[in-house]
Amino acid sequence: MTIVISKVFGQGTVISEENGNVTVDFNGIIKTLVVAFARLTNEDGSIYGQQFIVPEKKQMSSKKRSEKLQITSKGSFDSMFTSVEDRENWKEKREQIRRNTISY
Repeated sequence: MTIVISKVFGQGTVISEENGNVTVDFNGIIKTLVVAFARLTNEDGSIYGQQFIVPEKKQMSSKKRSEKLQITSKGSFDSMFTSVEDRENWKEKREQIRRNTISY
């Protein structure tokens, strides 16, 4: 038998649980509550009915990692632009991306 605590009804014993509802006996008063809204806690203080699912960490391959991290020297960076206008356009686009104002 599971003992739960409600801020409204006090301490009670879980009788049954099905379809997201829990039936609890609070010292002779039987209540059927929706688990998601009842805010019941277990005796140890943990939230009743809450399950923790730890997300799986995805490993990035070394190829993707190297593609994601592209480091260039200042000389090779400057050689990418054929004119000063190209460099200014690039700066403007970079600023738009930084501010999330550009849409693709």
